Amino acid sequence: YLFDEEERTRSFGEHLVFYSGSSYLTGVIAGLSIGTLEGLRKGQNFPTNKLRLNAVVNACSKRAPMFGNNLGVLALFFTSSERLSMYIRDKDDTLNPVIGAASAGFFFKCTSGPRQCLLWTLMGGLGMGVVVLSGHASSILYRTQIKDFTGFSFEESKQ
Repeated sequence: YLFDEEERTRSFGEHLVFYSGSSYLTGVIAGLSIGTLEGLRKGQNFPTNKLRLNAVVNACSKRAPMFGNNLGVLALFFTSSERLSMYIRDKDDTLNPVIGAASAGFFFKCTSGPRQCLLWTLMGGLGMGVVVLSGHASSILYRTQIKDFTGFSFEESKQ
């Protein structure tokens, strides 16, 4: 936002679009880099550059959409779960992202069996817990007090 008086918290839709879009883009970039490395590794034995390039393109087109879609869906689950926990608890505090990440892990792997579901739930909750705690720890440990700036006056320097 351009002006301080226009600054406000983002709505649910803005969070949903921002998190899903940025996660999808991050996943596509990660998939492209992994696909490029995989294609270069597979294409080493091919005799021509066209076949090597084709191996890279095929690997990228296999990995990039998969990673992008998975991260986009995780962001969708996270945003929805975080906002739902905020409405249910009627509080906007740091426990909501932890609940949202654990719920996102649960929903993402709920069809893969109880072991995978529990693992992803714990990974999401503990991972976001570490992120939340590290954010609080850094703000507590590295908090600096800014002293009032008195300014500089030319009249004071002439005397």
